[in-house]
Amino acid sequence: MKIIIAGAGDVGFHLASLLSKESQDIYLIDQDREKLEYAANHLDVYTVVGDSTSPNVLKEARVSEADLVIAVTDRQATNILSGAVSKKLGAGTVVARVQNQAFLKDRGVFDLGELGIDSAIAPRDLLIQEIGRLLQESVATDVFEFDDGALSVYGIVLGKDSPLAGTTTEDDNLREQRNLFRPIAVQRGQRTYIPYSSIELKEGDHIYFLTKPEGVEIIAGLSGTPTDPLRNVMILGGGQTGEMCARRLQHKHEVKLVEKNRQRCEELASKLKNVLVIHADARDVDALEDEGLEQVEAFVSLTGDSETNIISCLVAKNHGVRKTVALVENIDYISIT
Repeated sequence: MKIIIAGAGDVGFHLASLLSKESQDIYLIDQDREKLEYAANHLDVYTVVGDSTSPNVLKEARVSEADLVIAVTDRQATNILSGAVSKKLGAGTVVARVQNQAFLKDRGVFDLGELGIDSAIAPRDLLIQEIGRLLQESVATDVFEFDDGALSVYGIVLGKDSPLAGTTTEDDNLREQRNLFRPIAVQRGQRTYIPYSSIELKEGDHIYFLTKPEGVEIIAGLSGTPTDPLRNVMILGGGQTGEMCARRLQHKHEVKLVEKNRQRCEELASKLKNVLVIHADARDVDALEDEGLEQVEAFVSLTGDSETNIISCLVAKNHGVRKTVALVENIDYISIT
């Protein structure tokens, strides 16, 4: 399969890395030569220097032969135009990254399909949906839904009280439930095991299950950790993502939103009537303690800095917060966190 990726930033590089491992024929387009040189030195991909909205650049990448074009630059307009031009030049399926929700919800005003874009992805919307799922499922580390929730991949970490700790993936408790769910991967440290045969399970193992909706509650009980709902939530970062997250969570949770910019705090307080907006710096642990960090059940860090998000979640864990969620944009940090 021939795939063209427009944009060699973090998202484009990560996509190219994943797809090249599947022996796909990957072409990566970007105007930044250094990014392309780095990709060429680390991945099995072809690189094309230039503007992905340019017909000449797309022809150089032989876009007419592409089965899939994915436009994931940092600029929404560039992604839309790149996708439209690619389709016009004969590309197969076209996917574009967008930021504006109106493109997804109000097709009567502007239909991307009419431009030749088969699918539009809004990462920020997906992020907020994922946070909502993670807080709804208090013990879940990951929840990925397929076919509108008919099947899900559900991740848990085995606590010391888990009935699975000390057993195997062929344990009777698991075999009896195979019509509802089954383990598909076990992560231990930096290694991942696929249970083609029996694997011993240990406390601290990160297990992924493929499950039907009816199996989710049973899987949660196997974690060995409390499954009570998470009601009190503290969000760190009052940017657009933090605001969207607070707006979504305020109806089911008691939400505190921490932002260091006073003017932005005043703006958020006027918009979010059911959210307590707090003016404080994420690096000021004493200020977070004063605002009740130890009474918080879930902590979500959504600042624009991956390091700040990771460290603040570690601080929250050390203060007894049951569940922490960090926005990590640096791919290298994913396995560490």
